[in-house]
Amino acid sequence: MRWYWGRVLMSVNERVIVRFAGPELLEWCVVSDSHVTEQVIRHKIVNDEIIIAELDGNPIGYLRIEYLWSNIPYIGVVFVLEDYRNEGVGQKILAFLEDYLRSRGHD
Repeated sequence: MRWYWGRVLMSVNERVIVRFAGPELLEWCVVSDSHVTEQVIRHKIVNDEIIIAELDGNPIGYLRIEYLWSNIPYIGVVFVLEDYRNEGVGQKILAFLEDYLRSRGHD
């Protein structure tokens, strides 16, 4: 936390919301992740396999979940926009992923 003239300024990390991507972010996801097709991204959004980090309603981070043999999860791609790196955004995305996978029985 940063202090400024008696006020507390929230760090970027504290203002970031991490969630699964919804259909409203399809275009942003397609542009941001050129390694897969729009059809694949559409499928992953429907199946909660894309996680995004948002700051003030704007996406700043992205993670795509992949599966080996349909049941072993791994990270296909993860990134944070350059202006927001080293602010803990990536850690927040990974913590969200870890909580989600544990809730689904993965260790």
